[in-house]
Amino acid sequence: MSATRVLSVSDVQRIVTDSGIWTATRAQTHRFQLSTDLFSLPEDRVRELRELTFAVTKCLEGMARIAAIAEDEQLGKMPSWKNIRQTLQREVPARFRSLCRIRASTGPSIVRLDMVEDLDENWKIVEIEGVKSHGLGYSSLFAEIAGLTQHDRLPGVAQLIAQEVHKRRPQNPTLIHILAHSEIFYQAEGEILQKALARHGVRLILLQEDSKIKVEDGILTIEGDGIPNPLFLSIPPFAGKKYGAPANLALENQLLKLYQDKSADCLIPPKLFMGSKGMLAILSNAEENAELDWILRSQINSDNLLLLRSYIPRTALVEPGTSFPVNGGWVLKEVLESGAHGVCFSEEPDFRKKFEEARAGKIRAVLQEKIACKPRDFHVSEGQKSQIESRHMRIAIFMVAGSLADVTITACKEAPVHGGKEAIMLGSILT
Repeated sequence: MSATRVLSVSDVQRIVTDSGIWTATRAQTHRFQLSTDLFSLPEDRVRELRELTFAVTKCLEGMARIAAIAEDEQLGKMPSWKNIRQTLQREVPARFRSLCRIRASTGPSIVRLDMVEDLDENWKIVEIEGVKSHGLGYSSLFAEIAGLTQHDRLPGVAQLIAQEVHKRRPQNPTLIHILAHSEIFYQAEGEILQKALARHGVRLILLQEDSKIKVEDGILTIEGDGIPNPLFLSIPPFAGKKYGAPANLALENQLLKLYQDKSADCLIPPKLFMGSKGMLAILSNAEENAELDWILRSQINSDNLLLLRSYIPRTALVEPGTSFPVNGGWVLKEVLESGAHGVCFSEEPDFRKKFEEARAGKIRAVLQEKIACKPRDFHVSEGQKSQIESRHMRIAIFMVAGSLADVTITACKEAPVHGGKEAIMLGSILT
């Protein structure tokens, strides 16, 4: 399994340029390196990922039920239930905590797994993202690039999201995507997704939290266009002064009330714990807590739970009694941060300081075993020329409505791998 050079530099440049991702100032903020490669997915890997997709979907549905029970202090009386509640709701704004009891068995319809490949070519899950829509635009962009070839591909996020929208709103296939002030960077991705969904007959309305939006009698009105029973991509927590603008909490409250009253629905429900590293630690149960395991197996099929655990490196909450790790490589991750934010590696000078802050409860974090990654060769384009470079890769697995939708790759010369000007990004094909 490897990257396969199947494209011309000019074709890749044309599609990326036409997407608008590098328009004006975005040429600096959203720049990444081009590659003429597409990542090859053999049949056995695709079969493996489809089995994993099923297991993850069922595990997250089970976690949704567990969170709902834990949030009810009458139902979840045992100490382990209390610990689950505290773990899942760490750093979650108070106004979002009770929402886990709405549609209690419903998990996210869109999930992204962040995976890495170890030295034995096993793929390992380092994060489960069931709250944010980041990456959907890039996935749609790379799917368009892969469409230039004659190779078979996975269906793609746009096609499967469109199918879900048509299923839920057959008379008015409209999806609403509201960006909080903290997510304005992802406007460019939203525009790419908007075009991709339009090709499948779905209107994506892309808004910001300060857009002219009204909510009256269960009807969402956007610039005079009334939408009853709206379907949202997600309802994110609106940002505060930290991001340079006052939070539109009045609108946020109205949108959340629509969801609570079941006058609206979300492809990604506002259950923020679904993006928490604390949830990953619970599912992993690295400390082999028997009571926690009993609770998990009461709502999650054992085969699905064990399959998921086989992909998760040792991940545990940092508590007051957690010992400082002395052997091997480790990563400290704040529970609700994403990307490179709130991440510290054991070889970094600040690691002990951050660990002590977590142990003292000043920050909420998990400790995860660091995976030694296998580098792979990719073609990296400069101008009209390409050269082969060895790169570490991070793999994004996109799941929509319980189906495997897409696989994308981000690759950098150095680990850890994150998107940016020094990264190449590419899509995948079936081989």
